[in-house]
Amino acid sequence: MKRSRKGRPRKTKEKSKFITINTDASYEYKSKASGYAFYIVCDLFRIKKWGMFKNSPNTPEEAEMMCIGNALATLLAQKELPECDVLIINSDCIGGMKKILGRSTELSIKIGKIYDQILAKLKAKGLFRHVKAHSGVQDARSYVNEWCDREAKIYMRQALKIALWSK
Repeated sequence: MKRSRKGRPRKTKEKSKFITINTDASYEYKSKASGYAFYIVCDLFRIKKWGMFKNSPNTPEEAEMMCIGNALATLLAQKELPECDVLIINSDCIGGMKKILGRSTELSIKIGKIYDQILAKLKAKGLFRHVKAHSGVQDARSYVNEWCDREAKIYMRQALKIALWSK
């Protein structure tokens, strides 16, 4: 702890080690109905968000990337962000993570730009981590991935009902 000129301890904004984003999307092939859920955790706040996509993704991988994009946009929109060393994104979609890092599609380029903006704003390193879905492992990452999966499925089913009723 730093000391003031008078020798008393001075409060400083200590650097948090991590901001963690957990994401999952659910996709139905025939109708392209899909839902998403993400959970962001850091020292300043916890954000849980879920819903249906405004624009339907064309593939499950695209749905996963759009979910990551929604989470990154939500984080970027926060008025205050903690200082941190690493931004961790946990996802069960390896292909989506690789596309965002490789900027191989138009969608991944858009999401990659948001990712870069956040890393620059945080002055942090980025880390994508794979979470094996439905593994039965009893750790925090798997628990949050299961929560995201359940919520994403609820909204995918709602989107599916809407798609079926609109025909």
